[in-house]
Amino acid sequence: MSVELEVNVYGVRDTLAILRTMDSSTKWAAINKIKAAGGPLTEAAREHFPTTKPLRGWGNGKRGGRFAWDSGKVRAGVQIQVGGRASRYANAYPMVTLVQKNAAGALYDIAGLRDNSQSQAQTEGQRMFTRYLNAFHGKSWRGMWRNIRKLSEIGSDAILKAAEEVAADVNRKLVK
Repeated sequence: MSVELEVNVYGVRDTLAILRTMDSSTKWAAINKIKAAGGPLTEAAREHFPTTKPLRGWGNGKRGGRFAWDSGKVRAGVQIQVGGRASRYANAYPMVTLVQKNAAGALYDIAGLRDNSQSQAQTEGQRMFTRYLNAFHGKSWRGMWRNIRKLSEIGSDAILKAAEEVAADVNRKLVK
């Protein structure tokens, strides 16, 4: 079962390109306005990450390496990016993208997404790690994508309104 959400907004990418050539301060103000509109979206996505280590023995602090579990950093890693690459299936560009920039948070979220249990490339430790995560926290997409419908409803209206305001601001500056 797959969930599909499609919101078509035209001209945002072109507007940002015009801003890039005209005035970088206006461009960054526009990007910050769109990101601020997605604040409730990021907060809702952050709620699904645990405040304690998901598994006993998961490294923490400076000695844990880049996959160390620090719940503050994991939650702060959920961010909104404005723009992105075109889809290879359609001639469309994302206006905003919700990303997890923390390695431990991304690992928690998508570990076991592809069932490679028979793969020779996966070690026994990796298979055990995935099994334990699945047993205690559910199947993959256990982090920010757990409730994708709720996230899409929260963010889309506010972000679209911010994009319309940005376009109106750019039009006013072009007319002057």
